[in-house]
Amino acid sequence: MATMSDNTFEPELIKEFFNEYDTHFEATLKLIHQLDEKPTEKRLHHTLFRSIHSIKSNLRMLNLTTLSELLHLLENILEGIRADKFPYEIEMGKVIQLSLEEVKVASEKMLEGGHCPEELKFLKNVISQICTPDTKVRQEALKVVLDLLDPFVNSALSATPKPAAVAISVNNPSPEDKAESPNNTADTTSITAAPIVAATPIKNTAASLKFFEAVVELAAPVVALNQERLKRILSIVLAINQQAKNPVSQEQLTAAVYLHQLLAVLMPDWGSAANIILEQNERPDGTGPKGLKEDEISPGAKILAIAKAYDSIIQSHPNQKLTSRALISAIMEVNKRSGAELSTPWVDIFNTVMKQLYQAGNLH
Repeated sequence: MATMSDNTFEPELIKEFFNEYDTHFEATLKLIHQLDEKPTEKRLHHTLFRSIHSIKSNLRMLNLTTLSELLHLLENILEGIRADKFPYEIEMGKVIQLSLEEVKVASEKMLEGGHCPEELKFLKNVISQICTPDTKVRQEALKVVLDLLDPFVNSALSATPKPAAVAISVNNPSPEDKAESPNNTADTTSITAAPIVAATPIKNTAASLKFFEAVVELAAPVVALNQERLKRILSIVLAINQQAKNPVSQEQLTAAVYLHQLLAVLMPDWGSAANIILEQNERPDGTGPKGLKEDEISPGAKILAIAKAYDSIIQSHPNQKLTSRALISAIMEVNKRSGAELSTPWVDIFNTVMKQLYQAGNLH
C-alpha cells in the first residue's frame, strides 16, 4: 500500500486503504468459515493472523492508533490459539468478523474528522479478557463481546428457479410454538409458503408491544440504536415467517427482535421470544453454543439467524451502494451458509421472500 507523508490523507490513499481493507476482510470471512469446519487447522490460524496483521499495519499508516490496537488484541487471540494456550471457538470467528466491521465504520468516521467511538475503547478492555486459558472466563468474555458487537445476539436468488410455493417441515415444535399455531397438531407439520407482499413490523394493539416500540424509539439517541438495522431485520424476520404461514407468532418474533436490540432482561410473559433469542446462534449441524441440531432449534430462532446473517453481510460493506448486484451477492452468501450454519428449509423460504421483494422493488 502507498505510504503518506506529513499526515496528509489524499483521497486516492484513502480509497486504496478501503480497497485493501475490503480485500483482506473478504479473505478473513473465508478463513473464518473454513475454521468453523476445521478449528484445529494450524495453516488457517497462521493465514488468518497474517490477514488481520495486514489490516492493522494499514490502520497504523493512517494514524488510526486506537483501531490498530483493537486489531492487535485480535492478533493476541490468534497467537494464543497458535501457541495452543486455548482452542479456536466459533464465537471467536464471530468476534473477529464483527470487530472488523465496526473498525471499518469507525475508520470512515475518523478519516472524515470524527472521533473514535467510545464503545470501541470499552470493547478493547473486554476483548483483552478473551486471551486466557481459563475456559469459563474466556467464554464469558466472548459472550459479552458478542452482545456488545451485535445487538441482535450473535447466489443469485437461486440458479434453479424456486416454485411459487415452497413446502418445508418444522420438526418437533416447542410447546410455545404449538400453542401459537393451532395447525400444529403433530410433531412434523407441513408448511406451504404462499406469495406475499413486503412485510412491515406489526402495529399490534397489545400494550407490551407498544411499550417495546416506544422504548426503542426513546432509547435510540441514548444507546446509539441503529433504527435502519432494526427495521431491516424485523421486516425480513416477519416476511419469512409470513411466507411460511406464520408457524411462529408474529408478536413473539417482534418482541424477540426488540428485546435483543435493547439487551433487555427477558420478560416472563414472552417465553417463546426468550427461546428465539437464546437459540438464535445454534447451528443445524449441532456446532452452536448449546449443541442443538436442526430439529431441536425453534423455528423463530432459525428465522432470526437468517435475517441476522443477511444484515451482517450488508453491514460488512457500509460504504458500498446497495445496488441490485450487491443485494443479490448478499443473498448468495446466505445460501452458501445453508445446511451447516443456517436451516436449509428456511433459507429456501428466505429465497422466495427476497425474490418477491426484489421483483416488487422493496429489497433493501
